[in-house]
Amino acid sequence: MSARAAREAEPDFSDEAVRKATGRDWDEWTTVLDDWGARDRSHTEIARHVVHDHNIDGWWAQSVTVGYERIRGMRKINERPDGFSMSASKTVAVPVATLFELFVDEGKRAEWLGDGVLTLRTSAPWKSARFDIFDGSGILGVYFVDKGDKAAVQLQLEKIASEEALVEHKATWKSRLNDLGTYIRDNT
Repeated sequence: MSARAAREAEPDFSDEAVRKATGRDWDEWTTVLDDWGARDRSHTEIARHVVHDHNIDGWWAQSVTVGYERIRGMRKINERPDGFSMSASKTVAVPVATLFELFVDEGKRAEWLGDGVLTLRTSAPWKSARFDIFDGSGILGVYFVDKGDKAAVQLQLEKIASEEALVEHKATWKSRLNDLGTYIRDNT
């Protein structure tokens, strides 16, 4: 067995997982894709090559492509073709209906988040909501999960312009979720 190839970053899946799903580990995929010239190809070209020339299904073809791009330093963590993406989540001790209302009801939202931070665009009761962010930094997707007496909320923000902005947004929204937790603890 040869020594592992140098990696700029680690892919999302282990060697064992990718081998089980595709028949190759990361070193093998790196060699195959390097030999094909993937370093000079777009994400779409690489994924199509993996599907058509290596008979890997779409989901795993995307995973192999992203993993290769991470290994070769062509893609950073949380980077997408249209910018960076961040998520933050929190589980709180209230039913999902209460958590949903704390986001979609403007008055209740202002109590824990402040006035005018988010403007509701759309919502699906107890499932999801989308908001414009006051500073123009994008659309915040909010997803709710019913856990009985508890509920979880996950925030998703995409198309972030830079890695520095990603770090800032992540810190801001984690802090705001902590504020939500404190509000729930003190007011319910």
